[in-house]
Amino acid sequence: MPFAPNYETNPDWSKYPEKMFTRIDKGIQAHSAPLGIAFLQDSQVAEPLRNGIAFALHGSSDRSRRTGYKIVFFPWQGGRPGAQIDLVTGWLDDQSQIQWGRPVDVKPGKDGALLISDDDSGTIYRLSPEGGP
Repeated sequence: MPFAPNYETNPDWSKYPEKMFTRIDKGIQAHSAPLGIAFLQDSQVAEPLRNGIAFALHGSSDRSRRTGYKIVFFPWQGGRPGAQIDLVTGWLDDQSQIQWGRPVDVKPGKDGALLISDDDSGTIYRLSPEGGP
């Protein structure tokens, strides 16, 4: 993803040279509205998720083709985030573009489950491993 200088305060990179900035490792599609974040390293979640970070994407409301409405996970790989994994989806029907929920936050529970809040339905979901508590 290329950098663009600030049009008003640094239009020619002379005030703050481009080399001063750190390039991002990962991007999330615009208008996905990442509201909640959880670093899972020191949690009790299942081992495949413990080495990464989870985001609650609240979702867009002002696009003809909506985006977000899911929980995504980025595993750490070599000290950097790896490829995005859609961990929990279904709040948005891609074909009809009808949504029935909007995830807000994701937090690890003490029992190893992930708790996901939804401010559209007023629900807290509990995601646990198969056969888990």
